[in-house]
Amino acid sequence: MKHGFVFASALAILAMAPSARADDVDACVEGADKAQQLRDQAKLIEAREQLIACAASSCPAAVAKQCAKWLNEVDQAVPTIALRVRSSTGSDVADAEVTLDGAVRPGAQGGKPITLDPGPHKFAFKRGDETAETTIVVRAGEKNRPVDVTLVAPAKSAVIVATPEPAVAERGFYFPWTAGAFIGVGVAGFVGTAALVAVASSDASNLRSTCAPTCAASDVDAAHSKLVAANVTLGIGIAGVALAAIFLIAANVGHHPVKRTALLTF
Repeated sequence: MKHGFVFASALAILAMAPSARADDVDACVEGADKAQQLRDQAKLIEAREQLIACAASSCPAAVAKQCAKWLNEVDQAVPTIALRVRSSTGSDVADAEVTLDGAVRPGAQGGKPITLDPGPHKFAFKRGDETAETTIVVRAGEKNRPVDVTLVAPAKSAVIVATPEPAVAERGFYFPWTAGAFIGVGVAGFVGTAALVAVASSDASNLRSTCAPTCAASDVDAAHSKLVAANVTLGIGIAGVALAAIFLIAANVGHHPVKRTALLTF
């Protein structure tokens, strides 16, 4: 193929008619030689354009015939792909902007095969805010290679936003039943204490006025027992009032509402 120029020149000289213009012949020969150089560089699409020109009837018959042969070989070697583009929801789209190797390729989604030179190619797709990119490597001779692309919507970023604290209705003083029960226990204790102290004092006065200091031990112990019981009921009264106060305070301590957050996406 690198000797295409020499071969084409020889054919042109042999086939040149007296009426043929020398500059036309030179252009045909140069086109054939250029096509072979491009073909060797895997620039098949450019080589094809040159071969179409030198295969025209305006070129010497021998040159045109050889260019037509090479054109057929290049047509068979030029790879083609078939694009299919889907939206992020999976439906087919036909209006995405297609960029091939940095250049916009109009009509790439028309359903027809796309011709490419062999080698790597970078595609970019855009439709509204949905985009996609892909790189493929095509090989000589590949025909209608399917290339399926799915567009991707922009990633959503999550932002945590605190919701306003709910309004809390003001509540008046609350008196729980437990506090009332313990207050009752406390009052009963104090009442019991007062009654026992009064009885014990009366017994002690009676003993002093009747038999002291020779009173029976059982009578003295009985009076003393009433004083001990008075101390016990006093302790119960104090404990009852204390527990009532604790429950009362606990029931009226303010509770702070928990701040809630919401997850918003944009």
